[in-house]
Amino acid sequence: TRSISIFISHIRFSLLICVAICVSLNYIFRPPNAVARVFWCAIAVWLFSFLIIMESLTGLTALLIVALILTLYTITRSKKKIIKYGGLVFILSLVAGIAWYIKSIASENDKKEVLRDIKLEMYTSRGNEYEHDRESSLTENGHLIWVNYCRKELEEAWNRRSTIKFNEKDLNGNLLEFTLVRFLASKGLKKDGDAVISLTKDEIMVIERGVTNVNYQNVSSLRGRIYETLWEIEVYKTTGNANGHSLTQRFEYWRAAWGIIKANPLIGIGTGDVPKAFEGEYIKNNSSLSQQWRLRAHNQYLSIAVAFGIIGLLLFLTSLIYPLLDKNNRYNFLYFTFFIIAVVSFFTEDTLETQAGVTFYAFLNTFLLFAGEKKKLSEGEGRG
Repeated sequence: TRSISIFISHIRFSLLICVAICVSLNYIFRPPNAVARVFWCAIAVWLFSFLIIMESLTGLTALLIVALILTLYTITRSKKKIIKYGGLVFILSLVAGIAWYIKSIASENDKKEVLRDIKLEMYTSRGNEYEHDRESSLTENGHLIWVNYCRKELEEAWNRRSTIKFNEKDLNGNLLEFTLVRFLASKGLKKDGDAVISLTKDEIMVIERGVTNVNYQNVSSLRGRIYETLWEIEVYKTTGNANGHSLTQRFEYWRAAWGIIKANPLIGIGTGDVPKAFEGEYIKNNSSLSQQWRLRAHNQYLSIAVAFGIIGLLLFLTSLIYPLLDKNNRYNFLYFTFFIIAVVSFFTEDTLETQAGVTFYAFLNTFLLFAGEKKKLSEGEGRG
């Protein structure tokens, strides 16, 4: 799904889509004719659907926060009880619905096998010896992953069925061996040659694509993306290993960044020494991250504090928030929604550390701040 975004990071692309959705909403609430309103509704629905196809948790989270803040704003400004209570019901329902949805995904791994309750085989049907990791509690759909495992048979059987070799990476960038083992475990199968032979051609293709669970074979699955994120967190809590996992790697990045900030709190280390400082902090922490994953903070606020210290961070926050001190800007629908999207992205991305991110923020911030008339948010209008 990441290859959908061409020439630009899929996260930066999702931020642009979020802004485009807000632009569409802006025109929906203006007083055009009915045809125009339907046109802009169709665009907003398609863009939102595209975010789901992209499995963009960053973009969807930004839109969710925009919706919650705008609803809270409407509740506090409106004098109509129906709007106040209706908005409150909307917020509670939205939060409860999301919590239930995530809980339902997490529950798929709740009924976990216990080692003492399953049969550990000594030999495969072909006479090869099984391996069992009795220390690992990792599961897929509740089935223990690293038991009844015969690497030799897996490699031989897989290499006969696929052009992507067993020791190569799948199309999602992860080692195919681990993708295959997790997929077999999700079906409750042993990890041997017979299990690979039992896979259908379609299942071989989805494993090549990087799908780790039999329940998430669709080309795009937001539910599968959330499941994978929850699984990453479980692996990190159980083993401390964050390699190749986008969310839990960030925990290691933030930990390293915080260590650098504590050692250089006031004015930071300067922009030129950031890579060297991070590498030193990873070594100091004995980080589990392999060399290819030892990256920078992936949090704009921490990145600023690392380079410029607390003083620099305060200046950055001042420049960020200062335009909102003008009430006209607070009532500018497009600027306010863009501001929320940008600020949210700063928590999980070094948005301003790439050219695409700088262009996204510098251009839209300036354009929406100074172009056109300012309209009140409560009117649902605004033009940039």
